[in-house]
Amino acid sequence: MTIKDLENLDFYKCSQKDIVKADNVLRKCLKKLINSYQFNTEKYKRIKFLHISVVKARLGYGLDYNGIVDRLPNSKSVL
Repeated sequence: MTIKDLENLDFYKCSQKDIVKADNVLRKCLKKLINSYQFNTEKYKRIKFLHISVVKARLGYGLDYNGIVDRLPNSKSVL
């Protein structure tokens, strides 16, 4: 799984399993960049933006009032 794959993924339509997997991968990437003191680079900013998008999708921000969203079932996971 690459960053390009995650950039092309619609987090509000993919399965919950995909969101958890993407969140774990992005957390590890951010941790590596912070530990190597590369937190002012473009790569860090792009990964941080993706991570914020994943967290918002996981928590349901930006949904309608009742929170219903058409997610794929976990059996049809994309990642």
